[in-house]
Formats: sequence, C-alpha cells, structure tokens
Amino acid sequence: MAQLTDLTPAQVLAQLPANSFFVGEDPVGNIGVMVSLSLLFGDTVPNLNQPCMVKLLTRFREACATAQAVANESQPEGERLNAFPPATSGGAVVDGYVTQSGAINSRIRVASATEIVGTVS
Repeated sequence: MAQLTDLTPAQVLAQLPANSFFVGEDPVGNIGVMVSLSLLFGDTVPNLNQPCMVKLLTRFREACATAQAVANESQPEGERLNAFPPATSGGAVVDGYVTQSGAINSRIRVASATEIVGTVS
C-alpha cells in the first residue's frame, strides 16, 4: 500500500455538518470552496465582519484530524498520515475557557512553495 501523505477535500467534508462547505468550479475550471459559517457553527454569522476565524480553523482542523483517523484505519504502520496529531487541552479553566492547541505537521519540498504534503508515521 502507498504512503498516505494527504487527504482529499471529500474526506474532510464528510466530517463536517451537511451543507456547511460547498465545492464548485469557476468559469475557467478552477475548483473553489464556499463555507456556510452559520451551518458550520450552528449559530448565526451575520456578515464578514463577525470575528470567527479561530473558530473556523479549529473546526476545520478537527474535521481533518477525524478524516485522517478514518483514512489511517486501513493503512499499515509506517504508511499512516500524521499531519493532524490529536489536539491537546489543558490548563486552568479561566472565565469558562480552557486552552486547546492543535498542530498541523507538513513537509515542504525545498525550493518549492507549492509542494506541501503531510508527515507519515
């Protein structure tokens, strides 16, 4: 079996609320993604001036980690994707919040700004 070095958009979108992400093609054939923030978050996001990027990227990273776990189920040791290790939570609860950290491990080919793949374990 080949090393798993990345996920497909379909694998990640399968882990998100239905209809929260839309994948489409523009008139010249480029693939794009549109996000329904309200569906993804489960509450109203009235406009693009609403602060929500930390929440968006946290939710998206969680979906990637879950998609990675599903994809790795059929991969042998040494060929599994390790781009989205489990997030860590900890520290004292302050004003009802606890700190959570989640990394994304990637490899970038030297002298290339476009060739980016996940790490393998």
